[in-house]
Amino acid sequence: MELILSLIKTNNPKIHQKLIELDLLATSLELFFKYSWNNFLHQSVLGIFVTCLQNQNQELLHHVIENCGLIEKILLANKKNNKSYEEGIRVSYMGFLSNIAASVDDNSRRSEFLNKLIKSNAYCEEWEKYVINELDPARKDQSKTLGGPKPSRRFLTAYGIPEDVSQNQENSYFSGFDWRGDVPEDEMEVDDNLSKEKADLFAVFEQDHNSDV
Repeated sequence: MELILSLIKTNNPKIHQKLIELDLLATSLELFFKYSWNNFLHQSVLGIFVTCLQNQNQELLHHVIENCGLIEKILLANKKNNKSYEEGIRVSYMGFLSNIAASVDDNSRRSEFLNKLIKSNAYCEEWEKYVINELDPARKDQSKTLGGPKPSRRFLTAYGIPEDVSQNQENSYFSGFDWRGDVPEDEMEVDDNLSKEKADLFAVFEQDHNSDV
């Protein structure tokens, strides 16, 4: 797989043509689904298709979308995952496949040729619904900052937390604390309605910190 990826990165049309003739891209995609628990394989195939989608070789792009059936396979796998998820199990390669789908969507906005390929694809309408209803919301959720924005100086001062605490000490203060519900996100100003439970939680963090000093 790494060799295939390296060959694609040469941007040599003759090499690309040989890869197409040997059907190596389609084979790598088949292996991606066949070995559903091999994440090393999934990562390599992800790199292959992301690199192909970023390429300007129109013949290569056409091969990926039409001959490899990339759009159809993404949609079928997503349906399988949704059904499996209802039973409490997520298909193991979906994170990698979602990244491939995101690359298709991103590059179709940059490449007029790729966009036309998708528009003319038999699964175009279903693909657009998938992007709007599932892919975009998932990407938005995954782009959120975990734990919310960093507290402002005023927020720290209100709870007696020194401004020069180290990163490890800061983590001990805020680990497990959910301030997003009661504290505004704009500079984390202090909310007078901050619950007593959360205020007590901060006191515990401060006691733990003092005991370690």
